[in-house]
Amino acid sequence: MEYIDSLNHIIDSSCQELGGLYGQLSRYDLQIQDLLHYIENEKYDAPTGSKIIKEIKNIRKLRRDVKIKIDKLHPMIEGMKAIVLKSQRYLPTNYNYRTNICSKYPIYPNK
Repeated sequence: MEYIDSLNHIIDSSCQELGGLYGQLSRYDLQIQDLLHYIENEKYDAPTGSKIIKEIKNIRKLRRDVKIKIDKLHPMIEGMKAIVLKSQRYLPTNYNYRTNICSKYPIYPNK
């Protein structure tokens, strides 16, 4: 089934994108923590404090944008995975006949 292969490719690339987004989220978290530790441990004047606060605010906005992308992408990936799993459930499998009613008919190998 060609569409299943295409869907699996989309899932794989979406998962890679999701991993990249989680990496960005982690970097933003580390930057915020570094700035908070700077505030906690260093001495600075009011203009520097204002710049730090502005930088934290900008990073938080970038982080929020990444979170929104994750929140949109994650359910889409899960939905696509569910479609693939459902379609695989209906693929032909070897059936074990429980009666001999079909014994009078020839069985040809699957191609």
